[in-house]
Amino acid sequence: MDPGFFERFYPKVISVQKRDPTYWEEKNCEVLIQSASIRNFFYIFDGTGHVELDETRHMLSSGSMFHVPLRSRFLLASSADRPLLYYSVHYDYKLIEWEGETADCRDPDNAGLPFESVMQLRNQDGLVAEMQRLYEVWTGKDTGYEWKSRVAFLNVLNEISEQKRIELGDYETTQSIIRSMEYIRNHYDEPLKRNELAENVSLSINHFSFLFKQYSGYSPMQYITRVRLDNAKHMLRNSSLPISEVAQRVGFQDPLYFARVFAKETGFSPRAYRKA
Repeated sequence: MDPGFFERFYPKVISVQKRDPTYWEEKNCEVLIQSASIRNFFYIFDGTGHVELDETRHMLSSGSMFHVPLRSRFLLASSADRPLLYYSVHYDYKLIEWEGETADCRDPDNAGLPFESVMQLRNQDGLVAEMQRLYEVWTGKDTGYEWKSRVAFLNVLNEISEQKRIELGDYETTQSIIRSMEYIRNHYDEPLKRNELAENVSLSINHFSFLFKQYSGYSPMQYITRVRLDNAKHMLRNSSLPISEVAQRVGFQDPLYFARVFAKETGFSPRAYRKA
């Protein structure tokens, strides 16, 4: 997602609608637009159905959002027993970029908003409240309703943008933990400290430990110990190396401490494990 898009985004709301079950009775549960002549934004707050965007079908339910680029074909269908209830916004926009006191106004391409065509959103209560606010401002037609509608629409898009940012952040954080686990597996024979592991992925020690446990089920030090012991088991089974050397090769500097940890985790001393 282009982080600078909304800094340049200047929308014009053309209409706001809220559909109830009677709408689908009139349409026989299906609406087909061969080529969208206007930009469309939809938010589903109840019911089930599907949308076909350029021949790709997406299932819809409460919390679904989709937007239709210009010139796109789309078919919106509702189930008969649970009609789709939704808000829709017809809009257009320009991209305005300021440089000093000079503004550069550009026409956007057909693609439209920098989101996936269809998204399933969280915080449904918050989004329904924002959409209802937009709908009431638009239909109320009080003084300044056009710019107030613009602000309300921007609030909706900001909420979606924030959810997307959080999701991307979750993904990036998960990848950080995966990288940390991979680093441990590749460097288990070296001194490994929790603060250095956290620093490597740019997280605080406490946050790193929390996320690591949440993702792996182990604390960082527990995971290090398990990796070291798994490698020690392999060496004990497949080599005749002295136990003290096995301990050092898997990252334990004290053979006696290694033996205690090994026995606690496996129920066997290293020597007994090798013989077994």
